[in-house]
Amino acid sequence: MSSNTRGVRIRSLRRGGPVALVLALALSGTVQSAAAVAAPEPASRDADCTAGRVGSAADEAWVAGAEAQRVLRDVNTSLERVFGPASGKFADGGGKQGDWLARGVIGTTVDVAARSVVVVVDPASAGTSSLTSARAAAGSARAVTGVRVAMRPACFSAAELLEARRVLAGRQWHPAARTSAYGYYLDPTDSRFHVSIGHPGAAAALQQRLGDRVTVERDTPTLFQGSRGNDASPHFGGAFITPGFTDRKAGCSSGFSVVFGDGRRGAVTARHCYEPNFQPNLKLLSGVEDFGQLDGSRVAPFPTFDMARVTQAGQTYTNKIYTDPCCPTQRTVTSGSNPFQGQVLCVSGQLTGARCSITVTNPSGSFCPDPILVPEFGGQCVNDVMVASRPGIRVAQRGDSGGPIYSPSGTANAAIHGILIGGTSAGDTIFAEKLSNIETALDVDVAVS
Repeated sequence: MSSNTRGVRIRSLRRGGPVALVLALALSGTVQSAAAVAAPEPASRDADCTAGRVGSAADEAWVAGAEAQRVLRDVNTSLERVFGPASGKFADGGGKQGDWLARGVIGTTVDVAARSVVVVVDPASAGTSSLTSARAAAGSARAVTGVRVAMRPACFSAAELLEARRVLAGRQWHPAARTSAYGYYLDPTDSRFHVSIGHPGAAAALQQRLGDRVTVERDTPTLFQGSRGNDASPHFGGAFITPGFTDRKAGCSSGFSVVFGDGRRGAVTARHCYEPNFQPNLKLLSGVEDFGQLDGSRVAPFPTFDMARVTQAGQTYTNKIYTDPCCPTQRTVTSGSNPFQGQVLCVSGQLTGARCSITVTNPSGSFCPDPILVPEFGGQCVNDVMVASRPGIRVAQRGDSGGPIYSPSGTANAAIHGILIGGTSAGDTIFAEKLSNIETALDVDVAVS
């Protein structure tokens, strides 16, 4: 168990199996008809058990559209109502996702070519009457949205994936595992853990130990600490902030404005930027402008939580974030929520700027910095972090840590989902603390006015 289980404020209405999922989907309005659902697929691994995203350019654009995103949100919300929240800080690195796996649900993904949302389940349950009924009742949302909701057996059983997760979290599969940086998440698309790790021996040993249950990429996760450059009061999210450094790569980014439990206003950022000697009341600058001070009145345990509050009397913090280079160059924060599987998001770091079309590959992964290069983490992983990627495209780099994770709303507004803490060296996969964990651990609410 973890030292913190308060991660998400969504309360579970009922815990049950696939039949309960049917009821949740029906009540949510996602399910309209069973007419378009085929017979259950066999649980054989000889068949194609992946729920691929490959499609045309038009299909890829469809995934990011309001229609598909709404159905993805509804399906993930329904799963949380039945199986509990897919979030929460746990020492074994699995978040609440372990509860989902124990109940036979691997997660959700999108079959782009078929334009359908897919719920991936334990193949051991694929032949049961309950799952057959669930698949038939799930039906489709075609009558309202044209988006199908289907179920598909995973490539591996829940037990096999739980065992793989224990190996990854334990850091015992190779001598270098304890001294190497790596990050991992479970991708329901292929039912495999995707691991980024730079050490060749540890990478080879992990592949040998877990076989097809893991896809290993030789890339080393790193922290992204490093105008936006002179952010005057009232302060925005996505600004350059530093305890006095002039090199923007040595600084970090502000996240977004918040309201403290006592009514004061401030901002949040990534705490690792100010480790190993975190000092409450440390003065922060944005170029030549005062930004505030690290707030010591509510400090979340580090590195379980990589986040910190910033405030200062005389400074004001507005509900806006920088979103340059274009377009628009700033957005007004009007809401906030946790990210969901398959959601298409943006990140806005002070150095890289705003980058969008980033897909959430798992809302509850783990980020494990190199314990030698980054000793302040004490060899520990930051668990229950959002993982998102835009393959082949750099979306963040050093200096962007702390920046807001958001989704555009309308032409000028934004919904906040978390803050950036790190990513792969290529910058096309990122890790972020989620909004619910930030609000709970720091006793804040995202400022929406």
